[in-house]
Amino acid sequence: MPLVLSQMVLGDGNGNEVTPLETQTGLVNQRAIVPITAKTQVDKVLTVDALIDETIGGFTIREAGLLDENGVLMFVASVPNTEKRLPTENTQQTITLGMILTVSATAQVTINVAGTTYATHDYVQEQIDSLRTNITHPLRVYNLAVRSLTLAAPPSTPTPGDVWLVAADATGAWAGRSGQLAQWINTTIGWVFASPPVAHVISDQATGLQYQRGTDGEYRVIIPANADTARRWLHDEVVSGARVRGWSNPRNPSDLATAALIPSHQITVWNPATQVAEKFSLESLIAATLTDRLHARMYFMGGF
Repeated sequence: MPLVLSQMVLGDGNGNEVTPLETQTGLVNQRAIVPITAKTQVDKVLTVDALIDETIGGFTIREAGLLDENGVLMFVASVPNTEKRLPTENTQQTITLGMILTVSATAQVTINVAGTTYATHDYVQEQIDSLRTNITHPLRVYNLAVRSLTLAAPPSTPTPGDVWLVAADATGAWAGRSGQLAQWINTTIGWVFASPPVAHVISDQATGLQYQRGTDGEYRVIIPANADTARRWLHDEVVSGARVRGWSNPRNPSDLATAALIPSHQITVWNPATQVAEKFSLESLIAATLTDRLHARMYFMGGF
């Protein structure tokens, strides 16, 4: 039958060096039990490793043993004095302790990890770094929907996952975070923040409007809400003597705002001969010959 190993036990020998005995059924003074993480066997030499993480310590390791799946001590060994400290002792240690055993060349030894398994800090950091560089955990924040662009104080009952664009003069947990994106994770982690890059786009869940971040850090509307009547052309127009930006439906001529033309205004027309769009000022068109004016008019009508 194979020998199934499960855990490693550690002890401090009651402060004394330990001489292992074949009759031992337990350590002189057991202080911890840790999971076995690996085994290797080369001919008759079997090496069993166990991880002693930062949560275990406050004593000097002087003895160790291996338990089978029923908790029976199968092997025991003395360990050179090895201090294992705790983070409260101003150090953080993770130790891999290996026991070298001599077995028959045909021995069948398996590992049955009992309890919690552990990952080294380096392994965890590598996994986090890899997640941050794939499409589900970006290095830079995605374009996303936000609950509001005008809130300056954190909501009292946020829902995990909800995002806000922090408004000016932020207060509370958002103090100093104006212009950043704030997401509520949970009561343990709380708020996390991200500083979006220039040209980042967000959508307002309340209105359906889309906004883009400018070089000055301000978000400005670029696409209106998707209403029943599509309005997807942003243009300048004069309303009550002031120049403003408005939305029009380019497929509905009656929806376009009219404006008085002056000679310096330019008109972009498609030139089928050169296959490029060309700009002409009204002044230049008026000054051109009749043939040129007719030709330009044909361009204009074709492009329209």
